[in-house]
Amino acid sequence: MTTGTGAFSTKVSSDVGYTLDDLADDALAVLDEHGIDQAHVVGRSMGGMVAQVLALDHPGRVNTLTLVSSTPGLGDDRLPSAANWLVDRMAERLFAPPPTTPHQRAAWVVELDEMFAGTRYPVATGDRLRVAIDEVERYWYPESGHGPAVNSSSSRLDRLGEVAVPTLVVHGTTDPVFPVEHALALADGIPGSELWLVEGLGHEFPDGLVPDLLPRLLAHLRRA
Repeated sequence: MTTGTGAFSTKVSSDVGYTLDDLADDALAVLDEHGIDQAHVVGRSMGGMVAQVLALDHPGRVNTLTLVSSTPGLGDDRLPSAANWLVDRMAERLFAPPPTTPHQRAAWVVELDEMFAGTRYPVATGDRLRVAIDEVERYWYPESGHGPAVNSSSSRLDRLGEVAVPTLVVHGTTDPVFPVEHALALADGIPGSELWLVEGLGHEFPDGLVPDLLPRLLAHLRRA
């Protein structure tokens, strides 16, 4: 499973030189290292973009495809942009003084979670803050190259008809990063795909989603 939030990197490092194709090649290298010819590929957000590259450019390696909270093309004028309020908030964060202490960094992460969250699954802020403190103490690197990798990659909207594996599209109806039209484009463009719109889900992957998702995912994998 690949994941990521390529649409909104905290800071952008100018010397990052990788693309979605490079990330797809990394996934193939993992399969090769373990002697796996085909895999059930599940990708969320930016991971869903990488998963599409795998299915389009390396179809023999993909058994089934599951795309969660993703898009066929960031910046494609045929698809709506992120919610205006979210773009404004992210711009404020980009130019704000960077957090320096573990608690400040954790609060920064939790604030992002709250912005991405929908209405169906409440964010347990206290619990999330404690987990986030542990996370940022282990690893903190906001100068992500995710944004440049996504923005430098071509839209896949016109190639979706080439996807020839069973595909499940999962998307929230209140996703502020990729409005629901992105999911509709994926489902309409990929032949025989299945679409599950989760009412009230934002651009998030909360624990509460798992009991609803798991039966659908297992049934989808059995389609192969």
